Amino acid sequence: MDPAASPEPSVAPAVKWLAPPWSVPSGRKPSYRRIYLKFTPLWAVLVAPFGIWPLIQTVRGIDLWSEGPFAVFYSGLAASALAYGLYAIATARNLRLKTVWAFPGLTATPYATVWYGLAFALPVAIEIGVVAFVLVTRSWYSGAESLVWAAWPVMAACMLMARRASNAPVKQTILSGQAPSYLVSTGWPRWWWNGSEWVGFHAAAPEDAVRSPDGNYWWCGTYWVALPRFDAPSRAVAPA
Repeated sequence: MDPAASPEPSVAPAVKWLAPPWSVPSGRKPSYRRIYLKFTPLWAVLVAPFGIWPLIQTVRGIDLWSEGPFAVFYSGLAASALAYGLYAIATARNLRLKTVWAFPGLTATPYATVWYGLAFALPVAIEIGVVAFVLVTRSWYSGAESLVWAAWPVMAACMLMARRASNAPVKQTILSGQAPSYLVSTGWPRWWWNGSEWVGFHAAAPEDAVRSPDGNYWWCGTYWVALPRFDAPSRAVAPA
């Protein structure tokens, strides 16, 4: 298709649902410092098992005094992650309270925010439950180790459910035919037709296009297109 030419009428293809990409387009990523701050609760959940193990092994009579400070440090991170998850669940229906920064695409709806909070709360709860069992019963069994490491797949499953719940309104809009559809060029670079001229994908996106929950992609009618860079020009059209 020649971007300089006016488009020919065409029949819109059948609408098919494609989930938005997980990735963040180039030019729309936050600084590394902000990324580290945003991901702190997630890392707390991931490293918590390494802090729980010294506590369990101490109960079993193994001298791990040298690892005590690490146990306290990691346990504090785990407590922070638990508090973060519970806070997200408690404020899921309050749109004015922003409980998430690193994963905006996973909290687009209250239902999704609940799953997101569970992704932080459940893994730590599992680990605390195992430690409580050992402390109360003063016994150990081989299945306890598998229970602790089950926190990882539980967190992943909750994240997937949060993403699915966040995409639900967008999916319903697209499959019901309510999402705007645009004529796009073939080849590279890509252009979309705004009714009077061709506009580059890299320069601007339609104002009324359906956005992905994370705000990084727009729906052209058949697939997801990356939104322009934050520093991209506001408008660019194909040459005549």
